[in-house]
Amino acid sequence: MTREEPTGESAVGEEVTAPELTIPALALVVIASGDIATAREFAARHFTPAEIALVAPEVASPEAFLAARGVLDRRLAEGELAVALPLGDDPALIATLIRDAHSRDVSAVAIALGGAVPLARFPVGPRGFAAAHALASLEAWTAARVTRRPLACDLRGERGPFDIIGDVHGCYDELLDLLAALGYTRDEGAAGGWRHPDGRRVIFVGDLVDRGPGVVAVARLAMALVAAGQGFCAPGNHDVKLARALEGRNVFVAHGLRESLDQIAALPAEERAAFTRDFVAFVRALPPYLWLAEGDLIVAHAGLPERYHGRVSERIRALALYGETTGWEDEYGHPQRIDWAADYGGAAAVVYGHTPWRETHWRHNTINVDTGCVHGGRLTAVRWPERDLVSVPARRVYAPRAGGLR
Repeated sequence: MTREEPTGESAVGEEVTAPELTIPALALVVIASGDIATAREFAARHFTPAEIALVAPEVASPEAFLAARGVLDRRLAEGELAVALPLGDDPALIATLIRDAHSRDVSAVAIALGGAVPLARFPVGPRGFAAAHALASLEAWTAARVTRRPLACDLRGERGPFDIIGDVHGCYDELLDLLAALGYTRDEGAAGGWRHPDGRRVIFVGDLVDRGPGVVAVARLAMALVAAGQGFCAPGNHDVKLARALEGRNVFVAHGLRESLDQIAALPAEERAAFTRDFVAFVRALPPYLWLAEGDLIVAHAGLPERYHGRVSERIRALALYGETTGWEDEYGHPQRIDWAADYGGAAAVVYGHTPWRETHWRHNTINVDTGCVHGGRLTAVRWPERDLVSVPARRVYAPRAGGLR
């Protein structure tokens, strides 16, 4: 989340460098100015009439305001960008617009024109705007260019074929076994060090680390494939927690984190520093989930209900990492998870992990590919678009699970 203040100011006769404003492809854009004509002109330059959902002077009556908010909400609900033009910086209206955006799990972006509206009136943060831009001078806002950036999760142009691998949890030997079973071979001359004769690529559902004995090797393999464009990865809650620990954050060391930290600490100093830097950067760059294959495939660590597909917010990030729970635990101390897949009816197939099961199968166009390898089960992949399952047995039990695998 950023606050940007390109003023574009220049001396008389100098060429003005056009400010570049980058906004999410799905967002609520709030264009504020002390002069509504200026806001209208700027909006007309960069947005279509259908996208301009609310103009404050036109919604003076309660009825008109509710109608305009309804148009705005419908656009956001349908995954379409919406633009609002408040007059000035009415705090109540700004707060309402932020709530409208957040209720639909989209970002709000502010653009303040002309210098009459202080940028400080547009709070940036988890409860406010994702970004706020100021174009103080006439030259700046008339020369500005607005670029729409696809959401980080939007990989619909990546069509496959893919092999989507469940929670590895440091089981490096089993990962090599599974890659061989899937038809991959080591090739030092290939991008990422691995090759498939049919051009298939790997997708990891997250939880590369913790519990197993090969955390560093698994992470390095995944990072190499992703960096080479030969693989993708959704973040798992264990990956995020390890990254936070390596950053020096105060985290509770449990659930296999100690094994990861000890394996990293055993590396030579320079190697340890490089791995720490690379792993933290890798995890921080991952989108909360992956939206692939022209929208037909979602890969999210803990799964994701259909209403959140194609959107990004803090709520969605938490759901993709942890899923929903009842707040209670079972007799073995495991969280009781809400079975979101039981009611799933979405068009996109959802592949996920997070909760280990002894066996797995497609259910309501979803599949959980965490078959508990680190607990002595199997490491499983689902082929896309074939939807076939390929798995290999664990070589041993690395981390016993209370109550065993279900």
